[in-house]
Amino acid sequence: MSKFIQKLGFGLLFVAIVALLSVGGWLALKRNIDAAKGVGYKDPKEIGQNVVQKSIVESLGEDQAKSFVESALAVRVTADVDKYFRIGENSPDKIVAFLSALQSKEGEIAKIQWRGNNSAGRVARDELSVMFKVSGALKNRVALLIPDGIGKWKVDYDAFARTSTPSWSELIEGKSNIGEVRVFASTDNYYNGPFSDEREWQCYSFISPDTDMVMKGYSKMDSAQTKAMNSLLEDRKVARVTLEIRRVKCGESRQFEISRVLSSDWAKEEVIFDEKFQ
Repeated sequence: MSKFIQKLGFGLLFVAIVALLSVGGWLALKRNIDAAKGVGYKDPKEIGQNVVQKSIVESLGEDQAKSFVESALAVRVTADVDKYFRIGENSPDKIVAFLSALQSKEGEIAKIQWRGNNSAGRVARDELSVMFKVSGALKNRVALLIPDGIGKWKVDYDAFARTSTPSWSELIEGKSNIGEVRVFASTDNYYNGPFSDEREWQCYSFISPDTDMVMKGYSKMDSAQTKAMNSLLEDRKVARVTLEIRRVKCGESRQFEISRVLSSDWAKEEVIFDEKFQ
C-alpha cells in the first residue's frame, strides 16, 4: 500500500488511495475524490459520471437552476425547507442546522457550476456543483435538483449532504454493523479474510469525501447487488451510488458486504435499484 498526500489551506489531509486499484480505476477514482474535496475541479465528463444527457422532463435551465440552488442554501428558517429541499427522512431542524454550519465548515460559496440535465433510474434531474472556498482551498458538493410529484423542482438534501447513517466513524470503528452510505464506487480485486474466494465474491472499492479510508465492498457473484453494481460500472470507471452495507465477522475494519444497492446515484429513487435485477 502506498499513500499520496496533498495539503490545501491549513494542512488539510487528503485521502490515501490503495495501490491495489487498477491504473484506470485509480485515476478515475482520484478525479472524483479530488473534485469532491477540492483538489482541482474537473469537468464531469472526465470523472466517470455522465451528467449531460437528454432528460425525460424539461430542465429548469442553467440560470434558473443556479438561482434556485443559491436560494436553497440561504435557507435559515424551518418553514422554508420544504419549498427548496427533498427532505427524505430528515427533519427541517436538522437541515437548517446543517446549512447554518456549512459556511464555517467549508467556507463561502465561490461558484455554482451547471453540470447538465440528465436522468438516472428514469428520474429526471438537473445537476450542479457548489464550490466552497476557505483559505484558498476549494471544496465541492453536488446539488441534484429533482421534480416532486407535482413537478416542482427541489434539491435532494441527502445527496447534497452526502448523508451517511450512522456516521462513517461509527461504521469504521465497528460501533454499528449496518449502514446506509453514499460513495464513489469502482471495481477492485482485494480478496482476503471472509471474502477470500473470488469465485464467490465480486470486490469493489468505495470512497467518500467524508472519510480518508478506502473501503472495500463485496457482493455475491450473480446476485442482484452484483448485477446492479456492474450495470453502473459497465461504461464508466467510477459511479456515484447509495448502498446499504453490513459488517461481516472476522472482516477488516474497512471490509463490508453490500447488502443492497439502494440507488444508482446519491438521490434515492422510488424503487430500490437492485430490485430491477432480481
